[in-house]
Amino acid sequence: MFDSKLNSLLVLSVTKSITKTAEIVNLTQPSVTAQIRALEDEYEIKITKKIGNELILTPEGKILIKNAEKIKSAYMGAERDIKNYKSKMKTLKIGVTSGVESTFISSVLAKLAALHDETGDKLNISIIYNDIDALVKMLQYYTIDLVISDDEAESADIKKINLDSDDLVYITSPKSETAHLKKITLEEIQKHKLIVRLPNSSTRILFDAILRTHNMTLNDFDITLELNSVSSIKNLVKNNVSGAILTKNACLNEIKKRELKVIPIEGISHVHCTDILYLKDFAHEEIAEQIKELYTQSKA
Repeated sequence: MFDSKLNSLLVLSVTKSITKTAEIVNLTQPSVTAQIRALEDEYEIKITKKIGNELILTPEGKILIKNAEKIKSAYMGAERDIKNYKSKMKTLKIGVTSGVESTFISSVLAKLAALHDETGDKLNISIIYNDIDALVKMLQYYTIDLVISDDEAESADIKKINLDSDDLVYITSPKSETAHLKKITLEEIQKHKLIVRLPNSSTRILFDAILRTHNMTLNDFDITLELNSVSSIKNLVKNNVSGAILTKNACLNEIKKRELKVIPIEGISHVHCTDILYLKDFAHEEIAEQIKELYTQSKA
């Protein structure tokens, strides 16, 4: 059972109130106060301090809370794994970034669940969409099992399997005046309205790096919008609002339906990667390999 003192601490970190914390954890106020004091005595720190009527966390208190979150996540992960083992059903929580969401990854994960159903080893898959920083934190706190990302993430406790490689391309509506081009130069792109992803996305970071090698910056372009939602970007391009810089894989469905035209950018061959990320102590590495295999088959 997760330590009740740490549980009260985590609730207190949100409520900033002994009274509200006591109500939530179903204890008396003196009991909650005693739990916090016991933790302070154990770690020889002050967890909170009062400034006026406001309860403030000390730097040491924040450190303890951060580690308490990790402990609770690990405890919940162990509880889930034991439950899955007893019931012979695995629950797999997968984080997916915005760029990958727009590919056929959901159909790949559906095939993964079906594959396990066929073998009698049921697999319940939950997909969580978020940015890479939030997903890596969830991974490290054992809230999710895997991350499929087209954004970079480096950490000593994370392993990586390359799922796919891709190039940045210029996408446009089939109705646009550039749709007939076989290739397009950066100078030609400068003549048209352009949508790009937000600065923290790997697509944008890579495009910015490419521009620097050509002695250009984004200020040299007619930027209509900066968005992180790849789906929103594609919808705007479909409606011929603007062209955009994305990866080719993010547009495969629209290419097949002839809803978008993808044009290679002349002189650019920078590779953009999509990876499967998981912690080094992840117990089912074979699942990551199965995702890669199913993805390769679906793309063929």
